[in-house]
Amino acid sequence: MESFTEATKIFKELKNEYKVARIFNNIGCVYAEKNELDKAINFFNKGIKLSDEVYYIRGKSYTLLHLGEAQLRQKQYSDALLSLEEALEIFTRIEDHLGMVYSKINLENHLFLCYK
Repeated sequence: MESFTEATKIFKELKNEYKVARIFNNIGCVYAEKNELDKAINFFNKGIKLSDEVYYIRGKSYTLLHLGEAQLRQKQYSDALLSLEEALEIFTRIEDHLGMVYSKINLENHLFLCYK
């Protein structure tokens, strides 16, 4: 985490908000892997907010996907559905086929978890 903190500081000094948004997503992914989902969701939300501010559409879409995955794991099904649907909409609009596949897989997982 120290490397991410240092990288965030450097990119903020360089005013490279795209990279900062990506780092927030990466930090969220690390926390999700450690099953610290509240922290993960916090960083995903920071990444989404910053991506919106600098119009970083692709970054927002992947961060929404990761947010939806974390929300599914926390049984926040309504929030997960919104996140995953928004990610899929963006992936479709920017023609990111891999992102579309990941979104659809997670939406299927959502349906499975909600209706099992």
